[in-house]
Amino acid sequence: MLKKLVKQFPRFSYKFGGNQQFVMEANDLQEIEKLSEDRIIFLNCYASWSSECKQFNKTLMGHLKQYESVGTILNVDIDKNETIKQQLQIQSIPFVALIYKNSFIDIYQKNQNLENFIISIDRLSREIKGEDLGESILMQLSQHSFQENAKELIQLSISSQENERLKKYYDKFKLYQAKGHVLLGQFDIVETLFKQIQKKQKDDDFNELYQEIMEFYKMMRDWHELPLMIKEQLQELDKRPDDLNLRFQISENALNDKRYDLAIDLLLDLVRIDRNWEGRKAQKRLQQIFSELGSQNEKVIRGRHELAQLLY
Repeated sequence: MLKKLVKQFPRFSYKFGGNQQFVMEANDLQEIEKLSEDRIIFLNCYASWSSECKQFNKTLMGHLKQYESVGTILNVDIDKNETIKQQLQIQSIPFVALIYKNSFIDIYQKNQNLENFIISIDRLSREIKGEDLGESILMQLSQHSFQENAKELIQLSISSQENERLKKYYDKFKLYQAKGHVLLGQFDIVETLFKQIQKKQKDDDFNELYQEIMEFYKMMRDWHELPLMIKEQLQELDKRPDDLNLRFQISENALNDKRYDLAIDLLLDLVRIDRNWEGRKAQKRLQQIFSELGSQNEKVIRGRHELAQLLY
């Protein structure tokens, strides 16, 4: 009997051979079960009288044609197959099931997101062909870098962690999940995720990604915690980057709020732009900050090092 494993990929290792008909008619579940041992089955349930089904079938065929080498479309007219309709508990049409190795992998029903269903098909097809699905998913995740993509980034990261065959990628998926929550400003969730992830001594690629997303998290958290006035001034500075007086004024406001890193960075930028600006005003202010914080302060050590590189 077909097993319902929706949204989970089965374990398999199989190579297809021989020629199979791409589009067939199905009459009973035993036939479907038998065919699914060797090929991906796209079980397309429709009603011949439905104009919506006819239009959907054209769309579906356009998507599925590229999977002809690994799959077969089984068309089921539910008016002629009441048994299948009842066994699959079909409530609305069009209805398409993705089946492999006698298991339901995913299901599309009327008014659901067809694109997500096609993504499931593509993942399964890639695995069968022996492609590195994990690397493919990581490539997709790396392209979701903006706030409007944050929810998709989180969803893809979480769903990828449900595939046991991709277990070695779980920590990287979690890093991208954390990035999605950073983009949404959900820092408590980010901190929880980071506690679940450990740096790997012998995996430079992972550690580089870890460091990149950790720094992004710190930067975004610091931005969210800034007073509104400083945020507005920084946004104005983006529009007027040559306004050195504004840059200096923001550094003073940052100092008043004890945000020394921001103040030091702004003053270093001033030196970088014009080291002699207003009688070396930025350099003198930096020296005052260094003196106030003390020579052993990490911010001072960093600031002095960067200032020396600018001057000498």
